[in-house]
Formats: sequence, structure tokens, C-alpha cells
Amino acid sequence: MRTSIRWRLVMMYVMLVVIVMMVSGTMIVVMIRENEEQDVQDELQITIELVKENLPENASEEQMLIEAEKVLVDLKANFFNKRIYILDRQQKVILPLDEANQDKRFPYAQVHKALTQGGEARLIEADDVTEGDKKYMGLAEGVEIDGKVVFVIYGLGDISSVQEKTIETIEIIVMSIAMALVVAALLGYVFAEFLTKPISALSAKARDMARGQLDKPMKVYSSDEIGELTTNFNKMAKSLNDTLDEITSEKNKLEIVFEHMTDGILVFDRMGVMIHANPASNEMLRLDK
Repeated sequence: MRTSIRWRLVMMYVMLVVIVMMVSGTMIVVMIRENEEQDVQDELQITIELVKENLPENASEEQMLIEAEKVLVDLKANFFNKRIYILDRQQKVILPLDEANQDKRFPYAQVHKALTQGGEARLIEADDVTEGDKKYMGLAEGVEIDGKVVFVIYGLGDISSVQEKTIETIEIIVMSIAMALVVAALLGYVFAEFLTKPISALSAKARDMARGQLDKPMKVYSSDEIGELTTNFNKMAKSLNDTLDEITSEKNKLEIVFEHMTDGILVFDRMGVMIHANPASNEMLRLDK
């Protein structure tokens, strides 16, 4: 089955658009997700720092926990889509004190890093925490007394909205790809038609030449390589037509000479078969015409 070059060009154009859209779409999704997660992390870090700044300095561990409970209550309005916990050295929740937090532990890398290296926990990747049907980003900050980490402020930032925005972005990109496919197919067809029209004309002219029609020059559609090819094709057809005219003219001259010669002339092919005899030879040999 013959495949038209026009449709090959259309498919190449469409595939090129799809590849560009998929690569750019992937980059957009990754960048949006990273930016959204970075925003959540920055807000969570600011909230943890705010809690830490409101804790008293040079206080005992018991007094620090009492003040921490008050701070969590006072700053609760600032904890939008965030959860702030106070953890002991066993990574167990000690604040806020409610039934839901009993025996809850957060044995994650951020907490361990904060317990061992204090504030340097922020230098490692945030924890990925799942609670119920929601996902959170976890950050930890150690609280020190006399150079020793006594407990950890652990914050969870809701990143479910990040996933929702990512899904929405992917849906928009998929719709854009579908629309781009339609536009690319239309533009690709127009582009392919523009390229293949001169080629189709050349093919038709070649068929005409095969039938002996050499006196009709082709229309030149452009001044590019295809236009130059068309011009050279017309020159070749004209040159071939002139050559055939000359050959025909010479043949006619020879036939006239043969017809009026008084000497008989017989022409044989390589197999010995007579292929031509002038009138004089017909009369001499009484050959059937």
C-alpha cells in the first residue's frame, strides 16, 4: 500500500508537536509542584520559627513546656493547614495534650536530625507523612537548654492541595495537547500541501512526457529548490522536444530522399528481416507494398 508523502509530513509535524508539548508539559508540572511544595515548606518553617521565638530563654525544661503549651494556644490561628507538635526525645508527642495525640510518635528523619544536630534538620529533605487521606510535609526544629536538645518542635504542612493543583495542571496540559493535535494536523496538512503540490505537478508532467507531450511547460510555484527543479525540468522538456523535432525533421528528409531515388534500397535488421524498401526497389523486385 502506497503512503502519500503528504501524510508522512503531516504525521511528522504532529509527532513533533506532541513531543514538544509532552516535554514542556512535564517541565511545567514539575516546576509547579516544586514551587508549591517550596511555598508550603517556607510557610511551615516560618510557623515553627514563630513558635520557637515565643518560647522563653534560660528557662527550665518544665517551665519551657508550660510556656510552649500557651504559645500553641495563642498562635493556633496562624496554623492554617498546618499542625504543630512538641515532641520529647523519644519522638513522642507531648503537646498538644489531647486524646488524639496519645502515644503518637513521629520516628522520621527530620525529628532524628533535630534531636541529634539541632536546627540543622532543615538542611535535609522534608519528611513525607500520610495521615488518613491527606499527605503532609514534615519539618523539625530542636529546642535547646544549656546546649542540649530537650524537645523538638515538629510541624506538618498539608500538601494535598499541591497534588490537587498538579492534577488540575495535568488535565489542562492534556486538553492543550488535544487542541494542539487538531491545530497541528490542520497546519501540517496545509504545510504538506504547499510542499507536495509542485512535486505532484512534476509527477504529472513526467507522465505527460512519457506520452510524448513535451510542449507544455510547468508552472513554477516558488523560487526555492523545488522551483529551481521545476525550471530545470521545463528546460529539459524543451531541450528534449527540440531534439525530437530535429530527429523527426531529419527522418522526413531521408524518407523524401528514399522515396525519390531511382536506385532500389532495401533495409534489413540484424535478424535478416526486411524492414524498409523504397518505391524503386518495389518496382524492380515486384515486392508487395
